[in-house]
Amino acid sequence: MTHDELQNDLAKHLRVGTDRMVWTNMQLGPSGSPRPDVFTVNRSFARFRTDCYAIQVSLADLRPDLTRGPRPSSLRFGHAVRF
Repeated sequence: MTHDELQNDLAKHLRVGTDRMVWTNMQLGPSGSPRPDVFTVNRSFARFRTDCYAIQVSLADLRPDLTRGPRPSSLRFGHAVRF
């Protein structure tokens, strides 16, 4: 599967049977801010939670994110960053 196919498949999976609002490739904040592949927000003010998902299609694609990664910048906008 390609990156976009995986991104759309994950977004579809997260929309079905959950209480989440789901966006794909959405920029969080001003220009240059993180742009997670999938971003979710619970539909609850009592249990408000945001999650950022980064799609990696190969180990070579994953390594840079684990060493320098989008984690610190994405964590400003999400409770968790998932790969």
